[in-house]
Amino acid sequence: MVSFWDLYATVYDSLPNHFQPYQKLLEQVVEEVSKYSDKGIILDAGCGTGNFSIALAKRGYDVVGIDYTEGMLKRAKEKKKNAGIKNIELLKLDLEKELAFPDNYFEGIISVHTLYTMRDPELVIKEYYRILRPNGQFVLSELQQPIEIMPVIKEAMNRGGWGEAIDVFYHLFVLGLFNVVLGKRQGSGIYHYWSESELKEKLSKAGFRIISVKEAYTNNRDLLVTSIKI
Repeated sequence: MVSFWDLYATVYDSLPNHFQPYQKLLEQVVEEVSKYSDKGIILDAGCGTGNFSIALAKRGYDVVGIDYTEGMLKRAKEKKKNAGIKNIELLKLDLEKELAFPDNYFEGIISVHTLYTMRDPELVIKEYYRILRPNGQFVLSELQQPIEIMPVIKEAMNRGGWGEAIDVFYHLFVLGLFNVVLGKRQGSGIYHYWSESELKEKLSKAGFRIISVKEAYTNNRDLLVTSIKI
């Protein structure tokens, strides 16, 4: 049976290909990793179609990307092959179960737009803590609220005029329909968006020390949080 996320995978790469705020977020996450980690293995938790994994691998990191959606992983593997990248391992794993990695294994972990879909995010964060080495870095980017298409179009017009606004609308219209579904799931309590205080509280409770919190992504919808395992 094809899942929502398998369908989402078919249009998801409109973001890295045509959406400047996503491209900037990708750069920001990689830069945050590079501030504290110059070698070792990085986990891309909820890697989706592999955009962040590929960007980190091109920077020279060894990357393990994990996701539970066949459609997302299929596209990630295709992109890895087309790019001729060897230093990425892509695995199908469920983030809400114990991960098949030893304690203190990863130099760093990134998680982008993943935690809000978890039924028990505290357990997921604790598992990240277990598999991250002491003083290892956890870079997390999560939505504060659902993304709405009209503010995105207005932002594009302010940034690049009507040309960019039309281009964004054309390429992201179908993706916007998926975001409507995501918003409804959030409203029904299936998914959960995060305030800064909530994210800080969850991370601190698990044993992380917060290094920085920044607003990011389109219309500052994201919180980009960097923390260290104490």
